[in-house]
Amino acid sequence: MKKHIENKMKKVSIVVPIYNSEKYLGYCINSILSQTYTNIEVILVNDGSKDDSINICNNYAEIDPRVKVIDIQNSGVSHARNIGIENATGYYLQFVDSDDVIANNMVEKLVRAMEVYQMDVVFCGAKIITLKNNMPQDIKICSSEGMGKQCVLSRKIFFENIAYLLWKTAMLEGPWNKLYKREIIVNKGIKFPEEITLGEDFLFNMNYYENINGAVFLEEKLYYYIQANSCALTEIKRLDIFENQIMLIEEFEKLLKRNIALSDNEKIHISEYTIAKVIQCLKAFTSNNNLTKDEIKNFISIIVNNEKVRTSFQYAKYIEPEYEWLRESYKFCDVNLIYEKIFSEFDGCLNDIDKEQVKNPGIINRTLIFVLDEMMKIYSTRKLEMVRNSLVDFGIKATVNKSIKYHNKRNQG
Repeated sequence: MKKHIENKMKKVSIVVPIYNSEKYLGYCINSILSQTYTNIEVILVNDGSKDDSINICNNYAEIDPRVKVIDIQNSGVSHARNIGIENATGYYLQFVDSDDVIANNMVEKLVRAMEVYQMDVVFCGAKIITLKNNMPQDIKICSSEGMGKQCVLSRKIFFENIAYLLWKTAMLEGPWNKLYKREIIVNKGIKFPEEITLGEDFLFNMNYYENINGAVFLEEKLYYYIQANSCALTEIKRLDIFENQIMLIEEFEKLLKRNIALSDNEKIHISEYTIAKVIQCLKAFTSNNNLTKDEIKNFISIIVNNEKVRTSFQYAKYIEPEYEWLRESYKFCDVNLIYEKIFSEFDGCLNDIDKEQVKNPGIINRTLIFVLDEMMKIYSTRKLEMVRNSLVDFGIKATVNKSIKYHNKRNQG
């Protein structure tokens, strides 16, 4: 009877690219094999791991016939996923990263939504869990919350809202919270580009989206994305990550122009997404101790002088409140100010401000408020007094005195 039911269920191929994942691999595979939807094949692609990952894979293959192990030389995650696609036999296709886990009913819910609504892609929510010393430090939600428990979008409506969805939901870029139709991928020759190592999954998805009849968004969080650091980009120690992000945004704009007219709303949301990526790049370099001050300033200068970014600051209506000061900094192309506020330890951080360049006193006040807020968390009143003494010429001594008074009162309390 069970076999008869499985025969009616369309097979789902789940591709897992693996590289040195022995620490979490067992949790990942267990979560897949425990699915309530049983007609699955699990394709484990070992990308030349140097740890015990291949032995773990082989052990699972011995105890469960649904597991297929492919062992290749290290060639990168895109190649590993492409190998998985080539060896998949399921009607549907899903990707899971080897250090992540999925809810035991994820596959069932995605397949059900796909078949009920007859759309070509289904998205679900995710929890992005940042670990520090193997303990959860931060949990962020990636979800279509506010769109309803199940939101069905035709192709036309999907593309009319795709810029907003990209910026707001963080659900469109990665391949891990989706169910695809393998037929579309194979027939259209869609592959993960192997020549780039950042954003390759977004390019894959853009090519797929261009061939869909519509999409279903499930609000429920069914995927658990585990990362050992606070930002995926912080692992990238190259100065070209910004150019990479701009390239992806430009490709996204081309996708939109091929499918719909680029409206003012789309321009606004693309601009807001661009700025979010700029901030992400800046945050990434705060953890990079291998760069010199000049290298970091050069990186900031590249961003400041990029026409796409400058235009985005003109269009964007929303910027993260703690980074709203960037809007003013861009007007003045103030590399030193951006450097000091993001990369320095605040010691004498306002001494480099060129009083002749800064024509708007509002930017000084915003700078001061930001720095003082940060310094109150870290430094003593003496540090604040040093800042106050360096700011007498700006005529905002009262603001600093007020902050010092608040700081002292809080310490006494």
